[in-house]
Amino acid sequence: GYQFLFAGDGPLRPAVARAADADPGRVKWVGEVERIGDFLEAIDALVITSLTEAAPLLLLEAWAAGVPVVSTKFPWLDHLENYHGDLVVPLEPRRSPGPDSDLQLCLEQTQYRHGLRERVDRARNLVWRSFNASRFGLRWAEYLRSAKP
Repeated sequence: GYQFLFAGDGPLRPAVARAADADPGRVKWVGEVERIGDFLEAIDALVITSLTEAAPLLLLEAWAAGVPVVSTKFPWLDHLENYHGDLVVPLEPRRSPGPDSDLQLCLEQTQYRHGLRERVDRARNLVWRSFNASRFGLRWAEYLRSAKP
């Protein structure tokens, strides 16, 4: 079985809190996470179910930590995967939960899928190569120079 840790805040917080109260052995709501590294060390896979993400920092943090990611697709992720190959286990949105749900199948793939380690390593290398602080600093400086009136 799985244990689900829900972090953060948002419109689904009351529903998650009720689920945690109803099944404290399987569902835990941890709220805001101060130390993301500790949280990522405590999980076996990260699930991102958002349908409206632009470029979530949490995705980059999970990749940097080497945590497998199950995620709905969004344009930025599609763009990265077009250039770098599969980086996440894809989750189709809006299917009802249950024993044969996409989420359960995706989570099982994070444990047993052949080639998952290569996918995780590819994502981790991408973050360290392209999304590190010095690269961000250089890109920001280029942007500021180009934005001058």
